[in-house]
Amino acid sequence: MKINQMCTEAYQIAKSNGWHGEPRETGTLLALIHSEVSEALEADSKGDNENFIEELADIVIRVGDLCGSRNIDLEKAITEKMEINKKTFLQTRGQGLLMKVQIEDNLYLELDDKCFVIKEYTGKEDNKGKALFKNIRIFPNSRTGNEKACSDENKTI
Repeated sequence: MKINQMCTEAYQIAKSNGWHGEPRETGTLLALIHSEVSEALEADSKGDNENFIEELADIVIRVGDLCGSRNIDLEKAITEKMEINKKTFLQTRGQGLLMKVQIEDNLYLELDDKCFVIKEYTGKEDNKGKALFKNIRIFPNSRTGNEKACSDENKTI
């Protein structure tokens, strides 16, 4: 079954079972999704794998119902978001967490607990085959407030 077909079917089933007698606000539909997430967490904490899997299915069905009721092309949204995720990297560096997001072809945004850095891929690699980047602009975050603290430790991933 295709994702959008599942969304349409989830909505139709919910509608035929009386879940959409009156228009529902987004917050209510999201709360229903959240309740399924909580049930999945509870099942997992009890080691009840069968119920855990069933609750995961309920989460997807509730998301499908929401998307079906709003004519949201979830399949397209997932495909587009997965393309974005392919360009997002998360690694640890020392004590901090580092995320790198590809903005354009050779431009990246790096962020950690100290700063935001826009970097440009130089097209070159060091002698270990690691990509080399040039800092374009460094922005300290609100906690450091200090560009020097940011630039002294700024290493690329």
